[in-house]
Amino acid sequence: MSKREVMSSAASLRSKNTHSLTLAHGRYVPAIVAARPRATVRAWEMTQLLVDSPDGATCRDVFGILFREIAHRGGERLFLRLREDDPLVRIAASCGFTKYGEETLLAGPKVSFPGVSTESVREVKPVDEHDLFRLYNASTPSRARFALGMTADQWRAAREPAGWRTREYIYRQDDAAQGWAQVIRKGRSAILTLMSHPNADDAIPALVTHAMSRSWGVGNWYVLTGDHQGRLQALMGQRGHWEVARYVTMARAITSPVTVAEARRAVRISGLNPAVDLSERYQSSTREKSYAARNS
Repeated sequence: MSKREVMSSAASLRSKNTHSLTLAHGRYVPAIVAARPRATVRAWEMTQLLVDSPDGATCRDVFGILFREIAHRGGERLFLRLREDDPLVRIAASCGFTKYGEETLLAGPKVSFPGVSTESVREVKPVDEHDLFRLYNASTPSRARFALGMTADQWRAAREPAGWRTREYIYRQDDAAQGWAQVIRKGRSAILTLMSHPNADDAIPALVTHAMSRSWGVGNWYVLTGDHQGRLQALMGQRGHWEVARYVTMARAITSPVTVAEARRAVRISGLNPAVDLSERYQSSTREKSYAARNS
């Protein structure tokens, strides 16, 4: 890594809610890993994975610690995105990660599809969440849904975090969500991701045209497509976009959800300052032990 890349990675480790671990032997640092929650603490993503070991032995040691730390914080799943040819793919697989999909990153100019109507496209509102979940089930392969979430709560928790400059758009037809697009701005660059119903042929051109036309000042456009989005890749290729990189998406289950069978009556002891809620401490310790026992 260059000095600039090292400084950038070090700065990102200080971001809010990021949990990082460093393995050190004196002045030698063989591994640094960092993770942060996605939408909620139930789902986490790996943000940094720096390993100076070809066999990954030290990486497996620090992974074990990270899994326990995430489990204690209520995490259930950990996600990881790596380049397809990265040796870390093999190391991550040996640590319990499983591949659930592949992605292709395309780059190119601003795109529009002449003659396509965008009247059915608007910004996403909170009331659209249920329809977006139905669209997710219809447009996402089962292997990816099994990793990202089979229920609405799991899907909501696994959604990738987006900054304040992010915009989301929905394509509605026949009173149902047929497509969705998200634009994430990073300076003068933007990344477009998209979901479309298999039976909605006009959703992709309309969403791409509308989303890009509403993003002023973008000089570099990137489109992140899943391996199941062949039509999106073909349409963007026809408009001058080319492949930049291919990625492998992986996930690992950290814990199994624990349900408390019944609530216990609170018992307070007066005379202690401050007052101690014994039931709260008991349930807290029980949850911690349960997460530790179920840590995979």
